[in-house]
Amino acid sequence: MDVSLDLYRVFITVAEAGSISDAARLLFISQPAVSQSVRRLEQELGVRLFERGTKGVSLTREGELLRGYVSSAMGMLDAGESRMRMLSKLDAGELRIGASDTVSKWFLVPIIQRFHDMYPNVSLSITNRTSAETLQLLQSGSIDIGYVNLPADVEGIVFEECLPVHDVFVAPQSFDHLRDRPVTPAELAKQPLIMLEDKANSRRWVNRHFRKNGVLLDPGVELGAHDLLLDFAGIGLGIACVIREFSESALEHSNLFELDLQPPVPQRSIGVCYNSGIALSPAAEKLIELSKAAGDDQ
Repeated sequence: MDVSLDLYRVFITVAEAGSISDAARLLFISQPAVSQSVRRLEQELGVRLFERGTKGVSLTREGELLRGYVSSAMGMLDAGESRMRMLSKLDAGELRIGASDTVSKWFLVPIIQRFHDMYPNVSLSITNRTSAETLQLLQSGSIDIGYVNLPADVEGIVFEECLPVHDVFVAPQSFDHLRDRPVTPAELAKQPLIMLEDKANSRRWVNRHFRKNGVLLDPGVELGAHDLLLDFAGIGLGIACVIREFSESALEHSNLFELDLQPPVPQRSIGVCYNSGIALSPAAEKLIELSKAAGDDQ
């Protein structure tokens, strides 16, 4: 049996109105069309639903029974439609985000703040992981969108660039002999280096650049947090590899200076990513829009 939902809408309207003519006015269709729909539904179900009288119609026993089911189903549909409208207007919903500590602090926080100010009824959950771990969460469906260090290439994942960044090396005053002159990859590799762990996308990007120049990096200190790179360099422990865009304020208020590495590490990006096979929610689309706009402004 394949009964049209429209027939049930006509049925419940007639049951509540108590007459064919009143139901026709409420449904904005003709009385014959209403009568035809009622007869068709009765034929489909094999029962009589209404008693016809001079003052209108009344439900039969079977009609009363069906009314309970249809009212419940229509209520659920109306609630679902209302919920979908709220989600489309960003008056409700949830958005699960994954990002590294560095990207969260230096790029994502102001964007999240603006999003929350605009759409306070959307619930946000943020999971801090490395770029590689964020991609794993995305593949497993544990998050809706992720922010990662690019470049990256994972089947089934869409990547969109948000913010161009530059990996640079900064040194304390004890390395003044390297200031204001070109420094080659080979020369830099002989210095005490402070870098992120090998599993970091940004570290792998820098390693690739040095390998292309015939140099293997062997840092004396490997850390898991970008901020610590600046702290350790600041106490004279060595030369740190940092993201220029996330270090400008610290460099202005410290004794650190940026080396003129030649050739420099190529520009890369911070990007947002999501599953290609899953439609983005309105909340996810809006956050991505804000993220790309923020990248353009910097």
